[in-house]
Amino acid sequence: MEFDNISFAHNFIFIHVPKNAGTSIGQSLSITTTRHYTVKEYVSMLGKEAYAAMFSFAFVRNPFDRFISLYNYARMEESYYHSAIHPEKAIYGKHLDYDILKNASIEEAANFLVEGKLVHNPPHNQWQPQVTWLKDSMGKINVTYLARFEDIDLHTRNIHNILSMPFSESLPKINTSPALEKDYGKLINSNAKKIIEKYYEEDLNTFNYQF
Repeated sequence: MEFDNISFAHNFIFIHVPKNAGTSIGQSLSITTTRHYTVKEYVSMLGKEAYAAMFSFAFVRNPFDRFISLYNYARMEESYYHSAIHPEKAIYGKHLDYDILKNASIEEAANFLVEGKLVHNPPHNQWQPQVTWLKDSMGKINVTYLARFEDIDLHTRNIHNILSMPFSESLPKINTSPALEKDYGKLINSNAKKIIEKYYEEDLNTFNYQF
């Protein structure tokens, strides 16, 4: 099994929660970030003691903002990983939810989510709540350092300092979507808000986010 998101040389594990700038973070740390393994999977791969001995970290994001990022990304016919632009990275071709979402409104996308129709990248379905990647077998968030996407440069600099690795003043922007409007407050109507709020309730409570 491949050990994506791990540096044994620097003794760290990056838990790559989808659409939280993981590709950019991985590039800054010179690691491969194509997979989205969970804490449980890393513990299974490495063993409980080995996992605990490594510096583990993850980034979390406002669930409403992350939903818009997932929605915009899924509606791109060509993207960093899912197009012929980078055939060496196009594992799945176009995004698996492109066809269902290309003409869907945000409210329709929210309904598709709760109906189980959005399934990109099984078994690591990118639409799942972020806690899915971060919980151990006891149901607890198990990472050494939990960072917020909203302060990404600050936290990335801190992580680089902890690992004694050099860091430029800002992260490169990779694997992003070109949507003109990305402000979730302007995009999500009251119906969609209720649906997203319910679906990502645990994320909102665990990471102290709100609309």
